[in-house]
Amino acid sequence: MQTHAQAGHTTGHFGGGPTSSGAEIVPLIGRQVQIVQALLAAARSQRDALTAMQTDQLEEACNRQNQLNEELRTLERSRLGQVAAFLGMSRREARGVKMSDLIPSMPQHFREDLERYRSAMAAAATDLQELNKLNRILTERARRFSRETLNVLTNDGQPLYSARI
Repeated sequence: MQTHAQAGHTTGHFGGGPTSSGAEIVPLIGRQVQIVQALLAAARSQRDALTAMQTDQLEEACNRQNQLNEELRTLERSRLGQVAAFLGMSRREARGVKMSDLIPSMPQHFREDLERYRSAMAAAATDLQELNKLNRILTERARRFSRETLNVLTNDGQPLYSARI
């Protein structure tokens, strides 16, 4: 089987040469961007639920995040396979390929979309990281509040109202 590199196509700075056109990569990355943006919305919902101490909303947001993470994992496995095939490398090697490294290797007509996806993914990932940090703080605060309330109600382990809590 002749690779694109053997057929005279360039592969940028990667070795091996591509074994696919790269067309499959673009919609996968686009879908990953959508999922990360949906994760961002779910993290916002989680923040709102934590702030309002709405356990039903919190559970719903957490379930949505789990579902989206699983879909993102599946897409990432597919993306790694497509990148590996396109660049003529192993999946393990493909894990180290950044978008900024991949884009110059892609056919010109895909580069604008990929650059837009790279930028959107970077922004969403930064926002998601900040929201997750805030949600951890809010979760710890709610946990501390619950623990302190139970300590008051139980008089640090000694029931005040002849009731076990």
